[in-house]
Amino acid sequence: MKILQLATFFPPYIGGSENYVLELSKHLRHVGHQVLVVSSRLQNNQSYENIDGVDVVRIPGIHLAQIPYFIFSPELVFTLLRLSDKFDVIHTHVRFFLSTNVAAMMRKLRREIPLVTTLHATRPNIRYAFLRPLEKIYDSVIGKFTINCADHIIALDENVKVHARSFGVYSESFAIIPNGVDTERFNILERISPDPVLVGFIGNLTRRKGVEYLIEGFKIISKKYPVLLKIAGDGPEEEKLRKLCHDSGLKEQVIFLGAVNRENVPEFYKDVDILVVPSLSEGMPTVMLEGMACGKAVIVTDVGAVSTVLSSEKVGLMIPPKDPGSIARAMASLIEDEKLRVVMGNRARMHIENYFSWEKITTDIELVYQKAIGCFPV
Repeated sequence: MKILQLATFFPPYIGGSENYVLELSKHLRHVGHQVLVVSSRLQNNQSYENIDGVDVVRIPGIHLAQIPYFIFSPELVFTLLRLSDKFDVIHTHVRFFLSTNVAAMMRKLRREIPLVTTLHATRPNIRYAFLRPLEKIYDSVIGKFTINCADHIIALDENVKVHARSFGVYSESFAIIPNGVDTERFNILERISPDPVLVGFIGNLTRRKGVEYLIEGFKIISKKYPVLLKIAGDGPEEEKLRKLCHDSGLKEQVIFLGAVNRENVPEFYKDVDILVVPSLSEGMPTVMLEGMACGKAVIVTDVGAVSTVLSSEKVGLMIPPKDPGSIARAMASLIEDEKLRVVMGNRARMHIENYFSWEKITTDIELVYQKAIGCFPV
């Protein structure tokens, strides 16, 4: 098949949906499909790149930072009109992206190219509170239209599907296919030195990631155990979080690593014993899956699709969001019991291999493509 992937943001821009598109494209190429990614040209990106074997065409766009997800790009329409009839299927991502909206409009007006769209989460990450009420208005009009134009819809979990139904998505062509993880790149790597215990966080330092609650929970246990906290990532909350550590007397026990290059992410997981994902909202956190694939004991807040992955405490600990006490108790239980950490990490690895490897996810998505272009009966 010839597959056109539309992703408004794409690596080196770091994010869950961006990594999803890259990994899916790599694995589709690996099994013999032709894949082209069309994305935005921002900052110093080249017009054409090849990233990990994936061809990427970038078109100029203006990122309006006050409106997350929105890239203004008049050239996008002409690019899609020029390219679309050269592909068997178009796959869009995130209903708030202009590229997804434009592809939906084209599908409505020009019926010959099948369209598949993936819903990555229930709600967007909107930084500015005054813009959040616009979400419901957007979904009731543009979001509903955009998704209903697709021939087949992929949702990362049942919660995303239910949310789409709530604002008028009526399509019966839904497939529940979770996020995936590269189980070769993210593998079990043991730390050379087990002392002190290292707790890790990796991600964008935004309010939605809940890092302040992790720091507050860490403060509770820091006096009792020989433990360090490593925070990898950068973002608008960094200075606030550094000040919180300083004011809490944690300057020597909390290490800010800054942004970690994508190539070095597996090394980050290698260097920690416990991975904490304290998000206030998520779809299916990529870092949770990566940490589990690396055999790490994970502590994750019960948001989004997390409960569909951590269906049992045997593979990870699930806690309520915004609860430093719960984070502290979960960390303490794993710090005190090294055997539990190891057993939980090994079970997590097996769970990922069985249900969340990119090989399995790619096969499932191939079937959706085949249905969309009529190779398989719907």
